[in-house]
Amino acid sequence: MKHFHKKDTSHWITSYGFTEETKTVIGLPCQYEKCITSESGLYNTWVGIDFNKRLVHIYVEYECGGEVNMATIDFSNVDVDEEYDFMQELDNIIDMYVED
Repeated sequence: MKHFHKKDTSHWITSYGFTEETKTVIGLPCQYEKCITSESGLYNTWVGIDFNKRLVHIYVEYECGGEVNMATIDFSNVDVDEEYDFMQELDNIIDMYVED
């Protein structure tokens, strides 16, 4: 997977660098969030996961602030109990939004 590297932790989603949160960086409800910085360092892509509503919130901003892109994607068709499948789908979704 391109955007995630697994580490040993007690909950599988946190092993990919997600932290427990109640809201995304822009205030949308979520349980977990992660910031991915572009290779150039010019952009940050915030990924918030709301398992309750089965949504992924994406917010892309310039490193210095300022919105570039934003989206909410329904992932109800993905089995969240299948860690590998879920992370593959999430990686594919993020590929559509990460800026270089």
